[in-house]
Amino acid sequence: CFQPILPAKALAHLTVVNLPLAESQRWCQGQRLPWKIPSTDISTDALRIHCEDGDFLGIGKVVDSEDGWLLAPQMVFRPF
Repeated sequence: CFQPILPAKALAHLTVVNLPLAESQRWCQGQRLPWKIPSTDISTDALRIHCEDGDFLGIGKVVDSEDGWLLAPQMVFRPF
């Protein structure tokens, strides 16, 4: 019998980023967000993105652009 697991458990190895509600909505709509990397812990690897209320939103990645670092959606799990 198939037993689905929660995304947080399956993706526990990824660093978590919590976004404020307004930024969460924009990110879920596919927008890249300006991003200041707060520490060396967050690299350009895949990141587990959550809303500030703890809801899992999807997987993102920090990418370099001409305007600086951006947090880009890779897979949106929960559209707003």
